[in-house]
Amino acid sequence: MDSRHYQELADLDQDYWWFKVRHRFVARWLEQDGPLHRRRLILDWGCGGGGFLSYLRTERGVPEDRLLGYEPAAQACTLLDRRRIRRLEWLPGRNLSDSLPVRPDVITALDVLEHVADPRALVADLAGVAAPDARLVVLVPAFQHLWSRWDERLCHVRRYDRQLLRRTLTEAGWRVLGSRFLFSAAYPAAIVRRHLIARSVWSDVEFPRVSPTVNRVLRVAFDLECRLPDLGVGTTLAMLACCEGRSV
Repeated sequence: MDSRHYQELADLDQDYWWFKVRHRFVARWLEQDGPLHRRRLILDWGCGGGGFLSYLRTERGVPEDRLLGYEPAAQACTLLDRRRIRRLEWLPGRNLSDSLPVRPDVITALDVLEHVADPRALVADLAGVAAPDARLVVLVPAFQHLWSRWDERLCHVRRYDRQLLRRTLTEAGWRVLGSRFLFSAAYPAAIVRRHLIARSVWSDVEFPRVSPTVNRVLRVAFDLECRLPDLGVGTTLAMLACCEGRSV
């Protein structure tokens, strides 16, 4: 991705409503199995500037030594170091398990798989190093029919529906425990936005700036939506899975 994107993430990922809603949702989902500060190792794969790990440390009380991020981009690594977030130093082609301090019992991949040409291979590698019964949370952009220049700008390969994401995880050694769509109320606007971007009427900027008041209203509204039953549509698809305890 464009290196400027990582700085944009770092500028927004602590307070912008979209990030706050996602971070809180993922943490609540994982906390169904107990407090996160008791986990042995939480690995955030493709962690960007470390927004989610920073959230877990500052607002969920997870000790620094139980958080680990991986991001290959040099600028992202600089941001992680600046935030004092421990990062995994691993190069493709090397044995991943040899680079990990312990087998992670929580792995997150938040807006990662849509960038990967072979996502099944990636989640299979993660299953191979995960602790038995480890939890995996994946967030991806939903529905191919929402594809726009926004996806192209961010170097996306695809968007996902439930069937495709479930098949990707199960074929790689994960057992799906649950799924739901996020930002359902934004789905109609996303359809309109797609057409306006295509006609160059609307900018394809990823995170439109909003006032502090609007930011708070959106955060509260979508945080509440996450606690309601799944509506079956949304702009983000979330899936929770459990490691089957075998290498693939």
